[in-house]
Amino acid sequence: MLAALLLVGCLHTAPSGPLPPRAEDPVALLELAQHDPLPGAVLGAFSGLLHSGGKTLPARGSLMVQAPSRFRLEVRGPIGGAALVVATSGDAIVGWVASSNTSWVLADADAALKDVLMDDSAGVASIVALVLGRVPRVATPPVVRVGMPTPTYRWGASAGGVEVVLDPGSARLTRGEVFREDGATLLQIDATPGGGPDFLPRSLEVRVPLACGPDDEACDVLHAELRFDGWSRITPEPSAFDFAPPEGSTVRPVELGKPD
Repeated sequence: MLAALLLVGCLHTAPSGPLPPRAEDPVALLELAQHDPLPGAVLGAFSGLLHSGGKTLPARGSLMVQAPSRFRLEVRGPIGGAALVVATSGDAIVGWVASSNTSWVLADADAALKDVLMDDSAGVASIVALVLGRVPRVATPPVVRVGMPTPTYRWGASAGGVEVVLDPGSARLTRGEVFREDGATLLQIDATPGGGPDFLPRSLEVRVPLACGPDDEACDVLHAELRFDGWSRITPEPSAFDFAPPEGSTVRPVELGKPD
């Protein structure tokens, strides 16, 4: 489905140079990570596993990203149809799960994320950075926690915000987590840094709670393990990132603030 929307460039798979030098100072480590340039538009093909509702299914798919604020993740099931789609063109973030024909919509995501991060420089671009294995470009200095195996950096208000963990040997992102204002996790990404000129992720583990509202007895967590076969530079059509909930889909709004 995506192939008709893309003009695909050359694959980048081999390392093209050394990683950044080790930074013993956590602030210097963060500066290295934040100066890591974002690539242009890229497409990654992956294989892996999809866990949800007590079931595990093999999955293949693609992740298309155009920094700073567009991405589309499409996971195909064992018979080839879309099993999961998460997409944004910079405004709303829409996630759809085929098995339940349910859509989760974070309307006006850019403004909502800026509010929870208390910084106008953040927003959807923060999520896109995490998907690319990068640190969000947030102007406000983070709270830095040391004394752990690796330093942790957190931006946001009260219990909400974004938290990242960096590999001290390479200044690459190894974990990113987005929290609602009540401290509930909205998104967790674990990344294995890759090589190539852009050092795009070799693998991602993505965890998204699907049912964590006040009336839900338990959370069903969608867990995707994605191993990338390679990354390509692309020239996408603007419509490649558009996704609306399918007709008949159950639509559930996502709120970043504390539930009522």
